[in-house]
Amino acid sequence: MDKLKVGAGFGVMLFKEGKILLGRRHADPEKADSELNGEGTWTMPGGKLHFGESFEEGAAREVREETGIKIRNAKVISLTNEIVETAHFVTVGLFCDQFSGDPQILEPDEIVEWRWFDLDYLPTPMFKASQGFINNYKEKIFYKKEKLKLGTYKHYRRGLYQLIGEAKDSEDLKDLVVYQALYDSEIGKKVMWVRPKEEFCGFVEVDGVRKKRFTFIDNS
Repeated sequence: MDKLKVGAGFGVMLFKEGKILLGRRHADPEKADSELNGEGTWTMPGGKLHFGESFEEGAAREVREETGIKIRNAKVISLTNEIVETAHFVTVGLFCDQFSGDPQILEPDEIVEWRWFDLDYLPTPMFKASQGFINNYKEKIFYKKEKLKLGTYKHYRRGLYQLIGEAKDSEDLKDLVVYQALYDSEIGKKVMWVRPKEEFCGFVEVDGVRKKRFTFIDNS
């Protein structure tokens, strides 16, 4: 299996009269053009950063190519970190309220419609990177380390586990995860475990396929 690399991308929040522009990606994964499993989701205009581009240049290019809108004075206000089994992207978020033109569907095989939405009434499902950007904007922060969701997780080759919470190692202050098996084993009944957060959130390779060590199921 080839060594995976981290990619750099960006999303652009076009802001007009309290609303932002979102496009719905094609439901077909082959056409949605998203390495972050974004088919069928609503997303801001954006894309991958090209070699030699500044964030502002890339933002202007992508918005123009996707919507026909010409933007001015876009500002970097957010940073998010998205990881799935097959891809890892750092996403730079830019805010822009100075632009001209109306959104057009210029890449219909990728984005099937553009619409303006109130920030308090967003459509679902949202593209993960766009949702992270919006969360940062609403909380007035640049970057926020993502916390694990409490609830049930499935191990890639064992059973189900309940995530109890996060903790710190008393010696080196490393992030830890506390979780409990939801089954009995030869070790004991519903054993409690502690593992470094980096490992809990990490990936393993099984028969040449990269999989998450633990996958979130639900928080019921």
